[in-house]
Amino acid sequence: MVEVGKEKEYVNDLMTYFTNIAEITTENLKWHFVDFAYPKKDNDYIKIFGCSKLEFAVKFPFRNVLTQVLLDMIFETKNAIKASQYTKDCVEKLYYFFMEDLSKNVYYRRKFCELGAAKILEILDKHKASYKSDN
Repeated sequence: MVEVGKEKEYVNDLMTYFTNIAEITTENLKWHFVDFAYPKKDNDYIKIFGCSKLEFAVKFPFRNVLTQVLLDMIFETKNAIKASQYTKDCVEKLYYFFMEDLSKNVYYRRKFCELGAAKILEILDKHKASYKSDN
C-alpha cells in the first residue's frame, strides 16, 4: 500500500474492521486486503475479467506495478503510480484487449484471466506478429 500512498488509510481500516483479535486470521486478512486494494465489486470484475475479485487478485497480484496501473486505467482510481513506459504500453494492450477486443462471453474472459498478464501479452504479441506477416 506504500506504493500508492495508502499505508495509513489501510492500517486505520484494519483497526476499524478487526475489532476483535480472534477475527484476525490469515484468510480474513487476505479477504480484507483484496477488498481494500482492489476497487469496485465482484460483479465489475466478472463483467471485465470473467472472474471474481479474489480470483483476479491471485493472477494479477497488487505488488506488481502492472496490476496497479491496469486497475487505475480500468476503474479510474487516480492512484499516483510510477511506471515505466514499457509497463504503460503493456497495460494499454491489456486494457484494449479486455475492454474492446475480447468477446463479452464470460467464459473466454475467465480463461484469458487465468493465464495471467505475462501469458496474455505473449499471446497478443504472437498474434500481432502473425497478423503482420499475413499481409
